[in-house]
Amino acid sequence: AFANFTSAGITDLIVDLRYNGGGYINTAAYLINLIAPPATNGSVMFSEYYNTTMQNGQATILANQPLLDASDKVQYQNGKMITYADVSYSLEKNTEKFSKKGSLNTITKVVFLVTGGTASASELVINSLKPHLSVTLVGQTTYGKPVGFFPVTIENRYDVYFSLFTTKNSLGQGDYFAGFVPDNVLSTETNATTATYFSILRNFGDPEDTYTAKALSILAPGITGFSNTNTGTTFSKNTLSSIPSYNSIAGPSELPLSEPNEFVGMIETRHKIK
Repeated sequence: AFANFTSAGITDLIVDLRYNGGGYINTAAYLINLIAPPATNGSVMFSEYYNTTMQNGQATILANQPLLDASDKVQYQNGKMITYADVSYSLEKNTEKFSKKGSLNTITKVVFLVTGGTASASELVINSLKPHLSVTLVGQTTYGKPVGFFPVTIENRYDVYFSLFTTKNSLGQGDYFAGFVPDNVLSTETNATTATYFSILRNFGDPEDTYTAKALSILAPGITGFSNTNTGTTFSKNTLSSIPSYNSIAGPSELPLSEPNEFVGMIETRHKIK
């Protein structure tokens, strides 16, 4: 996809994170490096902040946690098993720097499509790019989870995910526990006349999707038609009159985007020694 973007010389990008509850930090960092301009190389992307107990090597439980390699094998050094207690949790050792990936060097504007289901590593992508590009959010307030973890195994049976660190971008911005409030808020309330929430009836990237249409109106104001390169079809944005009301489809006036107990993750695996 990014190779195609490079060939087209695009300057504006829409990233749909509406249903992305997070995942691995190294995946987030890779996506950030694909989008970021090459001028960011070597500068701070984000930092992980651990508490003083961990920084001072006093989290004794970690001495019983093997630091597995990339193949999930126990590692040894000089006959001693390597554990999470051998890792440095200082700010210096846990600062990620930009390392440009791919050849897309022309992005200047990014619009993120977000909802309450946008969490954790997805929010990390947004926060890390904010100081370096024009970033706009469209949708609903995000989940609000600037913390991450790696698994701590209990009784050799259970992986427990404690909140172990918080993240901040290159400007020291973080602590967004209340979530990111979009620059352009789209309501979940719908009725037959406004039809403001029918994204569930559209494919990703469809210019008639409410969220995508709003993003396009921000990036290309005044343009009334867009071509879908996947189908060869031309759409007019915001032509939603033919869509039935959400209430007539499902009854409730609001659509839950994620289960309240659904796992949202920002999982740190970069400590593993390959």
